[in-house]
Amino acid sequence: MTSNLKIVHWNANGITRKTNELSAFISTYKPDIILLNETHLKPNLSLKIPNFITYRNDLPLIRGSPAHGGTAILVHRTIVHQQININTKLQSTSILIKINNKTTLVSSVYKPPSSTLIRSDLDLLINAADNIIIAGDLNSKHPLWNSRRTNATGLILYNHLLQNDYSIVAPDTPTHFPSSKKYRPDVLDIAIVRTHLLVHVTNLNELSSDHNPILLELSDSPITVSPPTPNTQINWNKFYHTLNAEKPNTTFLTNTKKNIDNCIQAFTNSIHSALDNSSYLRNKNSRRPVIPAEIQQEINAKNRIRREWQQNRDPLIKRSLNAKIKLIRLMLQTHREDEWDKYLNSINHNENSIYKLNRGLLKKRPATHPLLGPNGLSYSAKEKSEIIADSLERQFSTFQGPNLPEVTESIAKIRGSILNKPNLFTTPGSIQKLISKLAKNKAPGRDQITNTALKFLPKNKLLDLTKIINGCFDLCYFPSIWKLSSIISIPKPGKNHQLPENYRPIALLSSLSKIYERVILQYLQKSLAGKIREEQFAFRRNHSTVLQLTKLMDKISENLNQGIQTAAIFLDVEKAFDSVCHDGLLHKMLSMNIPLQLIKITESFLSERTFSVKIENQNSSLRKANAGVPQGSCLSLTLFNIYTNDLPTNNKSRVSLFADDTMFYCSNHNARFASLQLQKQINLASDWFKTWRLRINESKTTAIMFGINDAQVNSNDYTTPGFIKDIINHLPKRKASGEDQITNNALKNAPKNFILRLTHIYNSCFRHCFFPDDWKKGQIITIPKPGKNHQDPVSYRPITLLPTIAKIFEIIILRKLKCKTEHLVRDEQFAFRHQHSTVLQLIKLTDQLCKNRNDKKFTPAIFLDVEKAFDKVWHEGLLHKLIKIGTPIHLVKLIKSFLSNRYFNVRVENSVSSNRPINAGVPQGSCLSPYLYLIYTNDIPVNVNSNLALFADDTMFYTSNRNPNYAIAALQKQVDLALTWFENWRLGINTGKTVAILFNKNTTFNLNRITMAGIPIPWSNQAKYLGVTFDKFLTFNGHVKNTLVKARRCKNMLTPVLNSHSPVPLKTKIQIYQMYIRPLLTYAAEAWGPCISRSNWKVIESVQTSCIRSSAGLLSITSNHNILNSAGLKTLREVITTNSVRLFKRNTLSVHDHIVNLGRDEAITSIKSTPKIRPFDWSHT
Repeated sequence: MTSNLKIVHWNANGITRKTNELSAFISTYKPDIILLNETHLKPNLSLKIPNFITYRNDLPLIRGSPAHGGTAILVHRTIVHQQININTKLQSTSILIKINNKTTLVSSVYKPPSSTLIRSDLDLLINAADNIIIAGDLNSKHPLWNSRRTNATGLILYNHLLQNDYSIVAPDTPTHFPSSKKYRPDVLDIAIVRTHLLVHVTNLNELSSDHNPILLELSDSPITVSPPTPNTQINWNKFYHTLNAEKPNTTFLTNTKKNIDNCIQAFTNSIHSALDNSSYLRNKNSRRPVIPAEIQQEINAKNRIRREWQQNRDPLIKRSLNAKIKLIRLMLQTHREDEWDKYLNSINHNENSIYKLNRGLLKKRPATHPLLGPNGLSYSAKEKSEIIADSLERQFSTFQGPNLPEVTESIAKIRGSILNKPNLFTTPGSIQKLISKLAKNKAPGRDQITNTALKFLPKNKLLDLTKIINGCFDLCYFPSIWKLSSIISIPKPGKNHQLPENYRPIALLSSLSKIYERVILQYLQKSLAGKIREEQFAFRRNHSTVLQLTKLMDKISENLNQGIQTAAIFLDVEKAFDSVCHDGLLHKMLSMNIPLQLIKITESFLSERTFSVKIENQNSSLRKANAGVPQGSCLSLTLFNIYTNDLPTNNKSRVSLFADDTMFYCSNHNARFASLQLQKQINLASDWFKTWRLRINESKTTAIMFGINDAQVNSNDYTTPGFIKDIINHLPKRKASGEDQITNNALKNAPKNFILRLTHIYNSCFRHCFFPDDWKKGQIITIPKPGKNHQDPVSYRPITLLPTIAKIFEIIILRKLKCKTEHLVRDEQFAFRHQHSTVLQLIKLTDQLCKNRNDKKFTPAIFLDVEKAFDKVWHEGLLHKLIKIGTPIHLVKLIKSFLSNRYFNVRVENSVSSNRPINAGVPQGSCLSPYLYLIYTNDIPVNVNSNLALFADDTMFYTSNRNPNYAIAALQKQVDLALTWFENWRLGINTGKTVAILFNKNTTFNLNRITMAGIPIPWSNQAKYLGVTFDKFLTFNGHVKNTLVKARRCKNMLTPVLNSHSPVPLKTKIQIYQMYIRPLLTYAAEAWGPCISRSNWKVIESVQTSCIRSSAGLLSITSNHNILNSAGLKTLREVITTNSVRLFKRNTLSVHDHIVNLGRDEAITSIKSTPKIRPFDWSHT
């Protein structure tokens, strides 16, 4: 930042497409604060400029209108500031900064031309601070600030100016240049200023808007954060050799505490001296200009054209200016993308560059705020460090509690006892091993000795450090210089950052002290073996949060499965680590028979500790920590476990501990008894906490009763983390997410604790028979139906996107519903069922039609088109049918919740419609919906002489008889019966798309027609069912023709790849053919393949040979046999035969009898007809 404060205010007239241009402007003029008017931002659009903090106030969107108005402030992140909300009728965004110990309001203000300027709004703004800088487009004109004339708003502002202490500054040249020649340029962009500083105003002919940006330069700068320290590099080899060459210190004595302190000081100074001798400033990389020269030239040319247009307002020049603006935007966007690509390509994937990139993208550094102290808001680093230090000093103290005689006695015993022969020591090898395990990139303490420096210590220094630590062991001493911590503070997200308690303290300790602490910890953990209670899972080997949660979930789930209620309370221990009573901790260590030498060292470790708070390069005064276990120390965690190890529980309660996270729970079949037992436990624990000077925060403590509600959910209906994880593992990767934007990939990478929480949510939903409202919102995208009029909205296919978490819950419900009801689904239904498919349905139907044909029977059939079937399901009727088939009542209630209060919106590009309710139907996009539809249509009535073929809503009735009129009459009865059912259950039949066909050997005349609601349905020669075209003679000529058309169309589309000149390898071409073309040729061939003629087989085979011939560039004289051999392919007939054998063998393993026997009727396979329609005996191969 410069010594002058630079503020730019600009009416952007829409900022969305101008951020790259604004970034280029910033790189040239380097403003500190940018005030924007008329941002035209929608809430879902972000405004991000590198190194700037954004504050914005967008106007609410008006339905059917584009975004309008809006103000924003961009503040350089080095400026200490705070946002302030001033409620006025003006559009404004404001911040407070401090200049020369005076608070200054900086506000971006916009007043639309149609609104009225209110004096009270001006009063609120000018009285918000001692000094003010209020800038923007107020649409106020007056000659005093260089406008051509006076308007009503300008007169109001002028009169207000005369009565108040401020001034108005503006350029002496026009700032607004209307696009229309009807209006003349004028000064609209002004600044209301009250300050003792000099203000210089510059009208900049920059950027692309009908307003010029205005630069205000003030003769002083606000309080900012300190600049970063120079980037130094250390020659570690030189560092090592410098230390290694040092002569042994003959005065290196560790027989007294003072000598130890002197040795530590000498050791530290030696390392500092070696670091200074081995350090050098890293050469600054010569950075290329932010904006390339060619783009800057275009910007300069644009500015010249803009000035020329502003002078003569020529439409041709305006057209040239617009073209230049579009070109610059494109160049800036391309440059930005190229720079990003270069950066990504330059990342070293073997180092932590990826981690740094992700951290930079995910964790944004918050703005630097002032702190509220006893004298108001403080902006300087020194003042803020003292405020936080005051807060922490109060925090590091014990709560009031009783003085326990046994504690006093223990302390006297500890201090009065004398060690005969200390037996704790360490070795250079142990020290070297501990140092090797230290993380490299940890911040050092006040001694500024990093872990990396320790890793390069030579043997002589390791010996010195070992002597120091062993000397400390002998004297049971923890050096004072190692008990000084430097605390930095991190703002807690989502909190008020003006309050010091909303900053998380991070204590930085000396790396040398950490080595000593780790040696002590090793001895302490050995002495604690088998003494820490089993319920404590924190900071112990082979223990973790996941194991604790699993143990807890298992116990609660076990109780739920047995119908047992579990009353639980989750305690929040207030400032637990910072409130530990030192004397109480030492007493407990003594009572646990920890060696006296360790206890004395711990006493020295805890006593007379000091800290200071560091903000930027400023340190607070030293403060004492009178209680608590030291933050940042590896010893503290184990010491806290010792302190809470005797937390009492009664024989009917259990405790779950993870450090200070404490949960008590009691179980009983009667919820009231469980609550009473828990209350006794809470009373017992409360007395313990008071005795040992810890405090429970009641406002953050939570109680919950894990139990079964009135629906009496069966124990098998609860789910488990493993079950959910299995579902997630089987989710497809590339499925679009719902409005929550949680993708399947995100869930696949979710940690175990997330799965545990999700399990708890799902089980809670089961208990309460509740499907959450947020999971019932569908967002619909539309896909145009091919060959339709795309101006008609009904010609678009809706695709519903649902939340992924909701889909997992639906899968769980579906599996449990199938478990209860799938055996009740009728055999004729082949949709959405295990071991059923379209191919099997087609085989069954084809076999039956062939059998009737061989028996010389006529088979009339009708293919019904159920209109909007899934969208018209009657909810009450569906629930009635669920109850009727014996579905458990809690599942019925859950499905009722699933169906009710659903709504949707439609997204087209970036626009989203309003929410609309869904009053009927099963939800699109849900895996539950198809199965619910099966249940809804499960009771379609069928006469004795009729047959039904179902695949979801694809419905076909057929009858057979040697007399065609008898067969037609029977089918008519069936149709009438079915129509009555459809009408009763509120489903409609589209007679215009319904097809009737009479399967027979010969052409017949004068047949009766099937009528539906009085409308005769003509007999057709062919009908399409499940993607296969049936003709009345069962030759499947029409289906073969359609198949060839689709396959050849696909082949033509892939010609750029499947040709001999394509660079794609032949193996890949064959795989493309097998993926895209062959499935079109072989779909359901197990059903229709035995019935087609040899000539049709030849035509189908020719498509395959043609694809391979053109892909491989083979000559036309090459035989088909050689073509297939060269590609390693079989004939399509052989492929279909192999698939059929595999299919029928798999059917023999089915649990459904009608699947096991499919295709094994001897009467079907022994057809007495012409050879061309005799089926292959695939089912018996």
